[in-house]
Amino acid sequence: MAQLRSNKSRLAEASGIARTTLGPIIDGRKTFDVEVLDTLCQTLGLDVVEVLRQADAATQGRLVDSGIRPIKREA
Repeated sequence: MAQLRSNKSRLAEASGIARTTLGPIIDGRKTFDVEVLDTLCQTLGLDVVEVLRQADAATQGRLVDSGIRPIKREA
């Protein structure tokens, strides 16, 4: 959001997601589904697949170190 010079209120208005819903999501206090992620990505001009790819890469080390094991993907 900072790179796009946006704030929570503008993002809420542009995305159609209520500010009271969006704030806790951005602050990490509320979970959300992939539809909300897709809406936010579209609003911000981001590729949802790339966002998920980067998130997956960023969390791999934490999963191993935390004792949490990801579900194995079937080929």
